[in-house]
Amino acid sequence: MKTYQQIVRLLKKDDLLLDYNVINQEIEIKTITYDSRQVTSQTLFFVKGAAFKQEYLFKAIENGATVIVSEKRYDIKIPQLIVRDVRRAMVHIAHYFYNYPSQDLKMTGITGTKGKTSVVYFLKNIFDTELKKKTAFLSSINSYDGTIEKASELTTPEALELVKSLKNANDAKCEYFTMEVSSQALKYNRSDQIIFDVGAFLNIGTDHISEIEHPDFQDYFNSKLLFSKQCKNFVVNLDICLIDTILESIPDEVNLITVSLVNPEADYYVSDILQTELGYTFSVNHIPYEIQISGLFNVENAAVTIAIANTYGISQKSIQEGLRTARVNGRMEYFISTDKQVKVLVDYAHNELSFEKLFSSCKEGYKDHELILIFGCPGNKAKNRRIELPRVANKYIDVVYLTMEDPGYETVRDISLETQQYLTIKNYIVDNREEAFKTALGNAKKPTLILFTGKGDEKYHKIKDHYVPMISDVEIVNKYLK
Repeated sequence: MKTYQQIVRLLKKDDLLLDYNVINQEIEIKTITYDSRQVTSQTLFFVKGAAFKQEYLFKAIENGATVIVSEKRYDIKIPQLIVRDVRRAMVHIAHYFYNYPSQDLKMTGITGTKGKTSVVYFLKNIFDTELKKKTAFLSSINSYDGTIEKASELTTPEALELVKSLKNANDAKCEYFTMEVSSQALKYNRSDQIIFDVGAFLNIGTDHISEIEHPDFQDYFNSKLLFSKQCKNFVVNLDICLIDTILESIPDEVNLITVSLVNPEADYYVSDILQTELGYTFSVNHIPYEIQISGLFNVENAAVTIAIANTYGISQKSIQEGLRTARVNGRMEYFISTDKQVKVLVDYAHNELSFEKLFSSCKEGYKDHELILIFGCPGNKAKNRRIELPRVANKYIDVVYLTMEDPGYETVRDISLETQQYLTIKNYIVDNREEAFKTALGNAKKPTLILFTGKGDEKYHKIKDHYVPMISDVEIVNKYLK
């Protein structure tokens, strides 16, 4: 438990406080939140967000809020802390309120346009194998904080949820905490105050460009470049575009660790890559490894994982076993019909870089197959995908089915019609995701590979501002491929 006076001193020290009410008696703070529905007695309430309505504040006070943090003063009777930047103040207060839990955890952060989830799952499985127990992680699919495993709504949650997860992991005596770090988290200070023992930069491509995310690629890239400043050790894939700019951005005091499938001078050089029925075998610095997940890009992800695990001193046995047995539901999941003529790959691929890597790999590996793609674009964000994803599909795919994917406040049909303008190949619009797969399967020639992308094993879609439960792509395939 903290007090109002302690929070005042913290914000003054961090030069975030502009004005406040001088209070003689101690005001104890038991909880902190920005959601008026979660307010109880003795709550510190944050006023934040472009969609904030004053009625939320009145509801918070009615529910028991005793202090607010805001960028402007309101005509209310409870104490107010007026700050320069409510998001930054929220991060500082959260870490202070929960006693800086990240300091007692081995923190690993992964950023990049694609591959973050795969590396988190590879690492989690390696750590679990080494310690013989579940370790804490946070991914765009789900998370585990030592107590609760649940589905994720954001790649990196808001600071209050993030720091509470760190506290729970610390209380549960989890040694490791592995997490994805999104460009939004870096731009909007969600991951501030965390020093990562190891961070990794996987790749960079155009994504998340919209009026509510990043106005242009440079803003997106600049946000990603902030990450190395929060890391003690930093793993970088030398084979990616804009690598010189990335390397130049890394502070001198950060220990740089390099990975490459091309440059034998890298700290971790990958060689002897062979495709197997289920995945790949390969060597890193002459040590053999195996992954049972398709896609050559997952060899790159595994190499970064190996570099991170070695930095922590994990045994080679645990690294080899952890990689070999790692699975991600909905990530490069392979299904085949009983007559072996129709294959399906379910994957979370949802941006230009992931489409390019996935489709080029499938075009090479399934030369005698018709390639069918089922995908959609999200509403209200990342609108560049509506141009970029069709452009990649035109290069590799035979038939496209456009369907729903987190439409938000837009209609599925409007999103699909806008996306369809950029397709030059045979295509159909089927609004319902389950119907889209059923139709594609019914129309498939043989042999065929159906690429079902975007949602993997996620069991919800964002419609307006609600997460609505729905059957996942994995469940759809299992239901109809029989």
